[in-house]
Amino acid sequence: MSARRVRGEWVIQPMTHRPTADSRSEPLLRSFAFAGHVTVWEPIHRHLEVGPRAFGLAPGVPVAGLVAGVHVTLAGYVERVDESVSRSIVTRLLLG
Repeated sequence: MSARRVRGEWVIQPMTHRPTADSRSEPLLRSFAFAGHVTVWEPIHRHLEVGPRAFGLAPGVPVAGLVAGVHVTLAGYVERVDESVSRSIVTRLLLG
């Protein structure tokens, strides 16, 4: 894995590339790691915002103690939905 800073966040990318829809396009999945303070937490929809970034929490990710204002460290993947739309899915969440 390699880590690099992109627009103020740490992005972790695997050394091996995952399959792509088109060899000239970006990978379908891209790993990320991100830290900051929670600005929005919607438990019913498992929607989380940290600063300007929005995330969805994967099923099974524990959310005990997760409230607006708490500091979190997130890890997961960015899934490209179509050519211009992607979503960030959190698979690991650390509070504090």
